[in-house]
Amino acid sequence: MQELVYLSDAKLRQFVPEGRPLTWLRRLTRARMDVTTPAGGGGVEVELAEAQNEQGVPSRLAAVMKHLDERSLWYQDPEARAGRWVYFEAAFNTVVVETGESSRTVLFLDSTATGAIESERNRIGLLLHGSAHHLRVDISPTISRMSLYGIVGSGLHMAMRRLETTPALPAAERLLETEIEPVELPGAERNRFLARFIQASSMSRETAAWMRGYARVTMRADLPEHRAGLPSVLAATPLYVEYAHDLPE
Repeated sequence: MQELVYLSDAKLRQFVPEGRPLTWLRRLTRARMDVTTPAGGGGVEVELAEAQNEQGVPSRLAAVMKHLDERSLWYQDPEARAGRWVYFEAAFNTVVVETGESSRTVLFLDSTATGAIESERNRIGLLLHGSAHHLRVDISPTISRMSLYGIVGSGLHMAMRRLETTPALPAAERLLETEIEPVELPGAERNRFLARFIQASSMSRETAAWMRGYARVTMRADLPEHRAGLPSVLAATPLYVEYAHDLPE
């Protein structure tokens, strides 16, 4: 049995069986609009039962996982760039961020990207970001006060633009710089900020849990090797994340 932590229904619906996409989509989203006389009123009936019965979430997820297993890259592959699907196995600290009155972003922060010994380090730190609406487990918001800076419309950037309290990541308060002017970050500064999130997570390994899954890359944030041991970061938005109790091997 899989113990899911996160599942994006929207991403799951992006995958359509080859050879009959129009038929499948039509059955999935078919709507019948009954327009009557003004005296009788009108109505809209959305019929999803057929599609839901024939192809439920578990079977669709299994089919999509098989598809991605044949086509995805390992997340530390040098070819893992924006738009590519990657498979990952890592120990994550999970943080839920309030990004608005009714909006929450969940961040999965790799805890194995930096270490005291070179052999313990991964070349790339993984940062997963997505809507907390897709979580399958209860995680209370960790960061309750957020300042919105410069970059509009991105839960990822809003969540990471300023980190004011992080109970789950005790090292973060010391490592992250919070007094930054409210302007859009240049690329290098943004990359350094992402790397400090991963560095903070690596110093809080006692709260990290091993997980695996698939995600689509949104950004690769590379840093020069001489930047104080900070890792390069791969940011991605997950299709699904599950606990991996059999790891590390």
